[in-house]
Amino acid sequence: MDWLPKPGTVLVQRYRLEKQVGRGAHGVVFAARDQESGEICALKFFHPELLESGRKETLDALRLRVELDSPRLLPIWDVIATKGTVALVEPFLELLTLRESARLDLEGTDSMSPLECVRLLTDLEEALSVVHEQGVHGNVKPENIFLSEDGYVLAHPYHVPRIHTLKWSAGYERLQQNYFAPEQILAQEPVTKSADTFAVAMVVGEVLAGGRVKDGLPLSVQTNQEINEK
Repeated sequence: MDWLPKPGTVLVQRYRLEKQVGRGAHGVVFAARDQESGEICALKFFHPELLESGRKETLDALRLRVELDSPRLLPIWDVIATKGTVALVEPFLELLTLRESARLDLEGTDSMSPLECVRLLTDLEEALSVVHEQGVHGNVKPENIFLSEDGYVLAHPYHVPRIHTLKWSAGYERLQQNYFAPEQILAQEPVTKSADTFAVAMVVGEVLAGGRVKDGLPLSVQTNQEINEK
């Protein structure tokens, strides 16, 4: 991936990249050191394919997300433009995701208690109520929900319309589609708040059942096939 800067690179004369720590459908995550504060932060680089429809428009939209403020949202500190892509500056937090904390991928996993599920729903509702003041999250899933000392927090939204077309991240598409609403898979724009409601329902069903709502073929894909057959 020649669009990625190398470890040791200093961006905007401030953030020195330390090492790559993650990779997902949106792009690649680096641990970086803020040379002004000395703190370690996370820099998330978007895959250029996501920006083909308008790099400036995406940059402007992401900068609006910096203004969102809620204890139930992981903050975005800054958005920076780099050669060929865009990067988000976020806190570097070592928190368990909902998938990890609820042990959702392990055989024989117990379902979440009703009381804990109410806590999860309440925290997600608080986070999404702030997000929906500006638009749609579009990427609610167990990997984007984290367990902190005082409850659940949701990764900041960076809904990108073309996310469903990504082919470069092996194995991601099937996992993601468990939480995508049918209109997202069909690439029907604009995606509305109802897509987040669908995703929350899939997440809650999974933690209550101790496994994905539908084994094998995701429910959203089944709906997609039904639509295409009509």
